[in-house]
Amino acid sequence: MKSCTLTLTALLCACASSTAVGPSFNTDWQNDAGASIAAVEQKLRGTPAPPTVNVAVGLTADALLGVPLDGGAPWKHPRTSDCPPVIAGDLVVFSSNGELFALDARTGEQRWRVRVPGYRLRGAGDDGQVTVATLGQPDGARSLLVTVNRNGSVLERQETTHPLGRPAARGGVAFVPWSGQYVSALDVKSGDEIGRLLTRELTSHALQENGELYFGEKGVIRFDERIKFASTQQANRASLPQRELPGKPRWLEPGETLPELDMGARAKTRIYAAPRFDEPTRFASNRFVATYFKTVMAFDAKSGDLSWTTALPDDVIGGDAAAQGFVLCTQNGRLHAFTADGAPGNTLGFGTHLRACVVEAGTFVVRAAQPAAPLSVQLETTLLGLDPDMATAQLFLLEELGKLSDPSVAKTLIELAQNPRTPPAVRNESRRLLSTRRSGAEHMLAALEAPFDFLSTSRLPPPVGPLADALAAMREERAAELLARHLNDPATALEDLEPTARALAVLATPNEFSALRTFFALYRSTADDPALVTAVVAVARALLRVGGTEGRSIVVRAAKDPMTQPEVARGLAALDTALPSARAETR
Repeated sequence: MKSCTLTLTALLCACASSTAVGPSFNTDWQNDAGASIAAVEQKLRGTPAPPTVNVAVGLTADALLGVPLDGGAPWKHPRTSDCPPVIAGDLVVFSSNGELFALDARTGEQRWRVRVPGYRLRGAGDDGQVTVATLGQPDGARSLLVTVNRNGSVLERQETTHPLGRPAARGGVAFVPWSGQYVSALDVKSGDEIGRLLTRELTSHALQENGELYFGEKGVIRFDERIKFASTQQANRASLPQRELPGKPRWLEPGETLPELDMGARAKTRIYAAPRFDEPTRFASNRFVATYFKTVMAFDAKSGDLSWTTALPDDVIGGDAAAQGFVLCTQNGRLHAFTADGAPGNTLGFGTHLRACVVEAGTFVVRAAQPAAPLSVQLETTLLGLDPDMATAQLFLLEELGKLSDPSVAKTLIELAQNPRTPPAVRNESRRLLSTRRSGAEHMLAALEAPFDFLSTSRLPPPVGPLADALAAMREERAAELLARHLNDPATALEDLEPTARALAVLATPNEFSALRTFFALYRSTADDPALVTAVVAVARALLRVGGTEGRSIVVRAAKDPMTQPEVARGLAALDTALPSARAETR
């Protein structure tokens, strides 16, 4: 074992031998136009991928728990961790009280432990023979790089003031991101830097996915024959479409920060995706999943369109994109699997609540336990199932719901508008979207026709105004009788009277004459609100259209009556295309 300490000024390792690049993490390095990293890529091309284990690892206050996804026996390791554990190949790596541990990911059996006083784990990678780990101090002053072989011998230990990111390992080479734009390729036995990648974009993660290596943070570049062009941004790259999502989740957190055991919003608002260049979108399942506490939303990895959604019984605190599908871990210790199309798979569990959870499902294929429901049904179930404090997610999903033409959308919007648990902002948006619907007339008519119990605390009155707007735009004459009934119903809110009256001006038939006359008589002298004034004038228009001589007479007399509210009178006078002939008939 050899040990080197790097400083900001020299960063020279006295015991390092000469390399193709120079001392590890040397800031005096000159850009070699990708030559050194291309040589490393060519050397490793065809190297077998390291072994991986599909497993979920949960952390409690006093133990690490493992649940193999492929059906193996669950395991328990009686030691806590001071950071989220990392699944590196077939190992589970974590730090605790100044020591670094590696467990067998299949059994939980301890493989090795190494002293790292003052440091906590940041990230780890494994190539099947050697583990490379980066660690940091709580104050962020220094970073530590450690490489350990399978018998627990430390091959290399380097300290540096440079922030080191999350590493990976392949074929005896450690890939260590640092300072936001470099990736150093280190020989794990000697510690020599044998190649360096300059990315020209934010890079703090080295990822091992499906036998391939990737580097990046906001997006990733693939370690292949085009890696030498990374500094000119011509390497093979994959990135997710930009969308404003609830909670502003990230796919890859900044890899140079020290991970925390965070049970707050950040741990529950995440994006799960895996690069996969054999897919059309360059991502596994052609999807990525975003979580917002209990809410799960899957999107097309190219267009960003919503593919499916669900609400889980508890907050999501971990997960992974599988080879096909997704596996998500909730705080109550349950593992929920979904196919790429959102069909639920089998559910596993830890049997206890968790402080943290990590999942590796890179070669796992989720099998559907039941068919996926249509997206409109998924949206309805999710929207109606979320608690009132999930208004941010509900508003986002409402926008997605409004894009669908399915007639059942109207039913969902009505349900949200009438549910007293719906947050005010969500109710208002539901009403707005409902007013713009041009399908779902049967659901709208049913809502207007259903009896309403004034004493009920479980249901609000129907959203008459938005229903009136939508039905009038659809020229749905069957709504006329129902709208006329609601026009004089005390349960109809003032804000709904104006759109109801406007709709009747279009839809009313002679059968609604009596209801129109009643409303006009009640309010033409007492209207004290601009919306009510507009409603009275709209009803007058309906009376002129369907009331014949009697309707014209009512409006003409009201226009001349000094008891008519002045604003209403002015509105009636503006109906001058109908009033002159009406006056002639009523003289």
